[in-house]
Amino acid sequence: MELADLRAHWERFGTRDPLWAVLTWPGTRYGRWRREDFLASGRSEIDRASSVVGAVAEEIGVPAPANRALDFGCGVGRLTQALAEHFAEVDGVDIADSMLATARSWNAHGPRVRYHLNATGDLALFPAGRFDFVYTAHVLQHIEPRFVRRYVAEFLRVLADDGLLLIQLVTEPVRGADRPLPDDAFRVELTPQQWPRRLPAGTRQLIEVTVRNTGSSTLPATGTNGWYQVSIGNRWLRPDGALMVGDDARAPLPHDLPPGASARVELEVTAPRGHGRHLLRVDAVQEGVAWFADRGSGPLDAPVSVTSSRWPRGRRADRSRTDHDTADSTMEMHPVSEASARAWIEEAGGTVHRVFDWHEVADHQYTDYERVGMIAGRRSSAPD
Repeated sequence: MELADLRAHWERFGTRDPLWAVLTWPGTRYGRWRREDFLASGRSEIDRASSVVGAVAEEIGVPAPANRALDFGCGVGRLTQALAEHFAEVDGVDIADSMLATARSWNAHGPRVRYHLNATGDLALFPAGRFDFVYTAHVLQHIEPRFVRRYVAEFLRVLADDGLLLIQLVTEPVRGADRPLPDDAFRVELTPQQWPRRLPAGTRQLIEVTVRNTGSSTLPATGTNGWYQVSIGNRWLRPDGALMVGDDARAPLPHDLPPGASARVELEVTAPRGHGRHLLRVDAVQEGVAWFADRGSGPLDAPVSVTSSRWPRGRRADRSRTDHDTADSTMEMHPVSEASARAWIEEAGGTVHRVFDWHEVADHQYTDYERVGMIAGRRSSAPD
């Protein structure tokens, strides 16, 4: 995915479900992250990472970094705010304005913390040697390796001679972790139990659907970090079939669904703001993989008349979800081997000081990919 496309996807994540997009823990999707818990997870991560970095600094004989830090891929500032408790100044950069808007509104450290839009493949907005600490976690895995290699060189360019770089990578899938369903498993029969024929624009409506598994495999109700589980979701189409709203509501299956079994699912849909006659399409989706309709299963389509209306008090829809949101947001995963990352660091004039299991600093025990942290510095900070 090109950087312009990556930015477009993350702009949508930043308006729809920014906290889950930043930290995809189970049970936190669709606005279920509590802000206090989300920020507390950042403080815990940075506290633990600081202990590891401090030990490395002592080992190689350089000062523990405490002056200026860079948070690359800062999102809504979960880690930037935590870094500000350890550093005199912190800069956060992100590719999405929507994420940065939230980050700035949450800033509790005044001018000591600055946020920047950075949609290019470099860090040209900063001079060489600007930071004594560069931190990036939960970010590089979503960027194609050809861009990651350039960013690694930029991290080292903006790093001071005795500074330290900490990057987190996903390296390979965990053996036995959840996987995409086989093609012949993407089959369901959907039957409406409650269905609106008319809705005022912008209002929410609870609908109920019976889902019967007509495929070859059990459909999982839960998955690793919310990925690979099967949910029921909806989209809105124009009368000619053109996509109008690409990703409206979601509801997970209430339990695993073996072949031939059925379950009822409630889904809260939001009528689009454009009035007229539209198609409400309900379908199953394996998260992070595909809609079932894209694999040959028949979705459930029903015409709904959307009427003009003021935004009803108490039932106001999310104004950030606009009618031109015609594409689903994609969160790509790009594993990078430890050997590749080490080679990129060395070719950019750096030295790897330590590689460690990311579970040493992570509150959540990730089970989908192997994750490592790497601490590096410029060659001048390497021990003799």
